[in-house]
Amino acid sequence: LTILEVENGQDNQHIKLTTAPPASTLPTKILWTPDCMMDLKPFVLALGVDCAGRQVTWDLRQGHGVLAGMTVSGKSVALRCLLYQCITWGAVPIIVDLKGGVGFSRWAKKCRVITSIEDLLPVLEELSTEMAHREKVLAERHYQDIDEYNARPKAHRFDHIVLAIDEAAELFDKTGAGKAHKAMIEQAEQYITSIARRGRASGLHLLLSTQRPDSNTLPPQIKANVSFSACGMANEVLSKIVLDSTAAADLIPRGKQGCFVVSQGADNYVVTQAYYFDEWRLDYD
Repeated sequence: LTILEVENGQDNQHIKLTTAPPASTLPTKILWTPDCMMDLKPFVLALGVDCAGRQVTWDLRQGHGVLAGMTVSGKSVALRCLLYQCITWGAVPIIVDLKGGVGFSRWAKKCRVITSIEDLLPVLEELSTEMAHREKVLAERHYQDIDEYNARPKAHRFDHIVLAIDEAAELFDKTGAGKAHKAMIEQAEQYITSIARRGRASGLHLLLSTQRPDSNTLPPQIKANVSFSACGMANEVLSKIVLDSTAAADLIPRGKQGCFVVSQGADNYVVTQAYYFDEWRLDYD
């Protein structure tokens, strides 16, 4: 059994446990449909369901997110599902896929898909300029964030912008890079680190997918500003890097694709079966 909640019992000799079946009993595939968003507030994204059938969500407005896990853990499918929900809520995704863009070819009609670091740098400069502009507007008009600003009647609205990086190691890892390429990586890192530190209030968000978010593939200043971490199939080392715990290695059954452990605070981890998103929806929306 998985212990979901511990409460005081009827006296000091009893406690009340809320439990659920183990992760091995989670469905292999839970198909995502628009109904999965029916009871959610704007910009709250549904990753999947836990062992008790409850939705596990991430509020995009609260910070940045990381999806990690070994190859075939299902993180790319989960990333696509979250991005589709971003579009549905009216956010503007920008997808960075430095593996040639093949995996996101269908997304080009929905949002920008960037396939080279040369094309990424001017976009990051554009985002940096936009972030500074928004910060200036919010400060001058005494608003804490863009949601408060956008709530004004008949207001000009700032869109939430999501910079999604698939396999972040392809961008950040400097191993074997030549001098010119390394300089571009460092410049991109500076821009993205700035977004990680300052972007939340002005509506710029990061969503990163990676096999191993260590210091070589995910800079510490970026990782330090992540509020949502989900780890799929992993060994103890990878689980500790992502969750500061071996929870993913301990709780996810071997070969359980699409199963993630989500960190929800100190020593609080939720085993989640991520929704399966079928990309055919992109062709018909």
